[in-house]
Amino acid sequence: MKRLNIFFAVVLMLCSFIGFTPKAMAAFAEQPATLVVFDRSGNVTQDVYRIWREPVRWAYHFPDFKMVEPDTAKAVAAEKIFTGKGKVKIDAAVMQSIAEEAQIEALVLVMVDDLNSYMVNRFFGFRNDFDDTYIESIANADIYVYRHDGNRFSKKEIFERDVEPMGNQKDPVDIMKWAICKQVNLMEGRPIIE
Repeated sequence: MKRLNIFFAVVLMLCSFIGFTPKAMAAFAEQPATLVVFDRSGNVTQDVYRIWREPVRWAYHFPDFKMVEPDTAKAVAAEKIFTGKGKVKIDAAVMQSIAEEAQIEALVLVMVDDLNSYMVNRFFGFRNDFDDTYIESIANADIYVYRHDGNRFSKKEIFERDVEPMGNQKDPVDIMKWAICKQVNLMEGRPIIE
């Protein structure tokens, strides 16, 4: 029994010497980060939001960041962007005021203008490919990324329109997901995932 007590005393002294205590383990920054989406297309559902939230979570992840619900940030952003005089131009100052009022460290704002896929028929061609079916995919949005630490800001306008044979088409949701990922990684100086 005496040996066991000595062993625990030595382990406790070693742990306190190297700073490995429960108090030191629980010291996480947990800075809030969020994704806010304003949709004019009517096609951004909760499932689409969850898909787009993933690249934001990859960049701003635990233990340094904590993903928070966008309700407060969205209300503040709507108040700052959509005024009685119309929509204001979104720049670093506007994003900074949104982040400060909503108490957000990292803010990703996506303004979706069009997000859709249409089935189209080909009306020209030879013999067998006269009636081929194609899918037209459109992704049109503006992406704004702001980080309160260092007052860093970046923006990107996305407009991608593709017409591909059915089965080979690009999903506009995926186009936007990877555009968000690329923009966040560019601003944070991380490798770009293509």
